[in-house]
Amino acid sequence: MVFMNKIITKILMAIILCSIMVSVSIGYLSILHASKILRQEAHDKFRYVSSNYANEFSVILKNIEGSVDTLASVVASSFDSNQFRVNQNYQSEYVKRMNDMLKEVVEKKNSIQGIYIIINPELTGQVFESWLINDGQGHFIHQKPEDISMFSQSNEDMAWYYEPINKKSGIWIPPYVDATINVKMISYTKAIFNNDNLLIGVAGIDLAFENIEKTIGNMKLYESGYSFLINTDLTILLHPYLETGTYLPDIKNEDLNNVIKSMTKNKSDVIKYVFKNEDKVMGFSKLSNGWILCVTTVSADILKPIDRLKNSIIVSVAFLLIITGIIGLFISRSITAPISRLRDMAALISQGQHNIELDLNSKNEIGELSKSIHIMTKKLVSSHEESKESETKFRALADTSPLAIYMSEGIEQKATYVNPTFIKLFGYTIDEVPTVDHWWPLAYPDPNYRKQVANEWQQKVEHAIETESEIEPMEVVITCKDGSKKDLSWGFITTGRHNWACGLNLTERKQAEKEKEKTIEKLRKSLEEINSLRGILPICAKCKNIRNDEGYYEQIESYIQKHSEAIFSHGLCPECSDELYGDKDWYVQMKKKKDSNLS
Repeated sequence: MVFMNKIITKILMAIILCSIMVSVSIGYLSILHASKILRQEAHDKFRYVSSNYANEFSVILKNIEGSVDTLASVVASSFDSNQFRVNQNYQSEYVKRMNDMLKEVVEKKNSIQGIYIIINPELTGQVFESWLINDGQGHFIHQKPEDISMFSQSNEDMAWYYEPINKKSGIWIPPYVDATINVKMISYTKAIFNNDNLLIGVAGIDLAFENIEKTIGNMKLYESGYSFLINTDLTILLHPYLETGTYLPDIKNEDLNNVIKSMTKNKSDVIKYVFKNEDKVMGFSKLSNGWILCVTTVSADILKPIDRLKNSIIVSVAFLLIITGIIGLFISRSITAPISRLRDMAALISQGQHNIELDLNSKNEIGELSKSIHIMTKKLVSSHEESKESETKFRALADTSPLAIYMSEGIEQKATYVNPTFIKLFGYTIDEVPTVDHWWPLAYPDPNYRKQVANEWQQKVEHAIETESEIEPMEVVITCKDGSKKDLSWGFITTGRHNWACGLNLTERKQAEKEKEKTIEKLRKSLEEINSLRGILPICAKCKNIRNDEGYYEQIESYIQKHSEAIFSHGLCPECSDELYGDKDWYVQMKKKKDSNLS
């Protein structure tokens, strides 16, 4: 029983329960890992399938191209244009020779729908050709020659003939339905030129598109997947939902633009995109003729096995949580009861009730924890009192300081305190300047002056940090909230995370200096004006009046006031006072009293 009452035992039991949750976490991580594997597997599968089928189709296309190139090469080297123009026997023999060449090719390639060599009708004014068509039973029959009236650049039905001539290279004709035999096929045609660059004719092979179409239609990865074929000019050749000839860039879809960029840049790729509000994954690979084979599916199909696994895990976890919840309820009550009591007591202590009685007699970990809390409470009380005393002293000092104090912390210099002097001096509260960044435009609204101050301040702060010294005081002019200007000298101290900016108001001193300068200037001007009275002034020897510029005499003080900024105040000197009032009793008594006070 003693062992079971130990906190460690209960913690161990809790750990056992937590291990169940850890198992669930591991299962969850396994799901994440499995999802990653499935995505990678899908990525590889899309790349492999598109590339593999593209290679298979490319082999077929290259074989066709090789056969046509061989026919063109043989004709170019063996054809005598001069003989063919004038010699009917040569014409017949060469047509027979072409028939033999075509038969030799079709015997080796049973997938051919049609094969032909057409001699340029401009050489003779007639149509000479050898054209074999598969009758659908594996037998090849001769096609009736085209009427010479069909041979015109403007005839769209003859594009298979004139396009390779214009490009002077072999071309692939996209899938089309032959009107004669009603068969969907693709064609490779190539213009034949001799060494003198004379057009001899055109050779080509028609390939039934049915097998390729079925293969592409059956290429399906995942439940909703499908495949499609795109031409080199990014038009649809084969698609289960889009019309043939649809130009991909015309489809308004930002993600398709990324797909098009990848198709333009890469030979093969696997790319994610959104089409018709569905997240999709597509792998594509280019065929030897430049056509693009694409395999795509909805992204959700890839992770469907994970969804089933998730459902199983959720059911298992839910059942396990019910069981562990019931067990944990009983265990947690026995563990948390004493801890809850300590928590409540600690809450009371944190609220300032330091006279709480703790159970110090328990022999288990709860008792040890109670003793630790008791010791901590004593230290907390002592520390709180010291901290409170320090804070009181600081507040008293800062609140009564004549300096404007802005205390901030952190690199962002977030304000934590501004003293009353700061608020009174500038008019801004801490809510109005919560950071230094808020202070700059308010204190220095002029952008040029703000930039100048900021640069100088930054240099001084960096120097102070590098030399671990106080910042050199910096004098600035600050715009207050009421629009008034104040001259200030800023100092800055940093103590790690905390920053102190202290400002001394120089406004009155600056104004006094300006007033002093004004007074000095005024006295200087007065002196200059007084000095301007130099020279001989006519003055009466008896009444002391001065003769002015008009020739009239006036009192000396009136004359000086007119010719200077001096103003006279009138009084009596001691001699004149004795002369006027010396026989008066009140004057005699006043004079005696004054003399006694001086003695």
